[in-house]
Amino acid sequence: MHLKQDLDGCLKALKRGELTHQRLQAVIDSLPDGSCQKRQSLLYVQTSHNGVHSELLGYTLVINGEAQPGSSDRKDWPYQTVADAIKDGWRVICFPNTALLLDPDNTYGIGPEFILEKMESIEQ
Repeated sequence: MHLKQDLDGCLKALKRGELTHQRLQAVIDSLPDGSCQKRQSLLYVQTSHNGVHSELLGYTLVINGEAQPGSSDRKDWPYQTVADAIKDGWRVICFPNTALLLDPDNTYGIGPEFILEKMESIEQ
């Protein structure tokens, strides 16, 4: 948002004939230099039901392609519900396949699974 405001200010100054080299250079200097890349982290969570407020039954966190070890003690888990993860910046990219839940005579896996992602900046 800050960059948009700076560029809007430059456009207004240009229209008035008041845009200086120094002001434009200051905006250019505030731009990221390209040395920062994004890395996708994934969070797989199994829940008791298919709602985002359902209790987690298990989770796997994948950072930089590596599964991270987690605690077996539920109270040490980073999130207790999918909604908790969403509040922390995770985005749901896959909701549970509810068609698998329609057959009451069979169980599929350990519960409905959500897949979430978080894009994180990494310095080069």
